[in-house]
Amino acid sequence: MTLPTLHRQFFRLCILGMIGTFAATAGEPAAIGDPMRPSSLASDSSADQPRRVSYRVQSIVVSPERRVAVINGRSLEEGEALGAARVVAIEAYEVIIEVDGQRRRLGLTDTRIKTQAEQR
Repeated sequence: MTLPTLHRQFFRLCILGMIGTFAATAGEPAAIGDPMRPSSLASDSSADQPRRVSYRVQSIVVSPERRVAVINGRSLEEGEALGAARVVAIEAYEVIIEVDGQRRRLGLTDTRIKTQAEQR
């Protein structure tokens, strides 16, 4: 065989190999993993388990007129909901929420009280 004939046969073999690879994977797009997904999340076994959402109290305002807490960036009053959580009570340094029938106490992360001099 001549050199051009070998090149042609090699080229045909490569093309057939690529076609076979694409045909084999075309029916199963879910089998290809996300290359940008962190390896710690690569296992999908936790997909069946409900995810526990974390709630962070960022601010609390308590006055005679109203009580407001900022949780995960949202301003909420008593009785309002944030996803599956409902705000039960807002105190000076903590918020009590109810998630799936269970009550949880969320403490204010920064309990430093500003004085009038600091607010100016």
